[in-house]
Amino acid sequence: MARMWETQNLKNNGDVLSLEMILIDEQEILILAIVRKNLINRFKSLLQGAIYIIKNPKVSETFGDYRPVKNNLRVYFLLIITLEEVQDSTTKIPRHGFEFANLETIDGRVDQDSPYLLC
Repeated sequence: MARMWETQNLKNNGDVLSLEMILIDEQEILILAIVRKNLINRFKSLLQGAIYIIKNPKVSETFGDYRPVKNNLRVYFLLIITLEEVQDSTTKIPRHGFEFANLETIDGRVDQDSPYLLC
């Protein structure tokens, strides 16, 4: 897992909506993972930078205007999901991933509705 954060409803006293993560695989593909509010306590102890084997995830197409990565798919953590932390230090999965944008791309998104976040 490359990153993890809580999303908040800024229109409703900052209530937590979900726990979100950027996952990365051995091919350096990034994907957004979402834990809905009712399951946050089950998964909030996961560690950024740790490597997990994920079983039984729900994968669906990305929709809406919020995309922290360019992947058209996202993963939902449901009750049936199981995670196992990998302790083997010889694994080929990177601990971090990046999607860089050039200046022209950034300038082109100014004053436009773009579904991608620029961090």
